[in-house]
Amino acid sequence: MSSLFCYSRGSFICLVLALLLRTFHSIVAVASNLAKLAMRISSTSIQVEQKHERERLY
Repeated sequence: MSSLFCYSRGSFICLVLALLLRTFHSIVAVASNLAKLAMRISSTSIQVEQKHERERLY
């Protein structure tokens, strides 16, 4: 859709904006994946701590 708009306008600025938008989407996707990874790591470390706590109690 945006590429059709770029071709009809034929402007360099529109192309730059499209590239910036694509770059922004990539950055957001990477940040989202890093956040998921961090959540997974923290939940795993919490589970390990709970396991050690249970082993200490018995």
